[in-house]
Amino acid sequence: MEDVLPPVIMCLMILGIVIAVQTAGTIRRENVLKTVRQAIQSGQTVTPSFVRALGVQSDTSKRKDLKAGSILIAIALAMVFFGYAMTLSIPEMAMDEDAPNLMMIFAGIGSFPGLIGLVLILFGLTRKDGETDQNLNDNA
Repeated sequence: MEDVLPPVIMCLMILGIVIAVQTAGTIRRENVLKTVRQAIQSGQTVTPSFVRALGVQSDTSKRKDLKAGSILIAIALAMVFFGYAMTLSIPEMAMDEDAPNLMMIFAGIGSFPGLIGLVLILFGLTRKDGETDQNLNDNA
């Protein structure tokens, strides 16, 4: 039971961070929409400068793809380095030929976010400047 606890805690921490970030983003968007809704109900004109003043960022999809892809590749590399560090820190596993190679296990797990990140970076690099998901939907 004690050998299983650290990896479970690590996975739960990652899950907790993702949930916290997603929840914070959702609450922020709800507050912005609530403010815009109140402005419309009170008869005010909602201009782009008003929306920018509320802190809504107008990131292009190209930038978002590149940023998300870079983060996913960094996560994949961190997993490979973690596997390498674990392999070096447990000398019995390095000596035992029958023991699983932790670096290869973590590299396999890290390949999922790494490959998704690579695809997102390729999407970001192949998009034209100013092209957004909305532009792509309008042309379809």
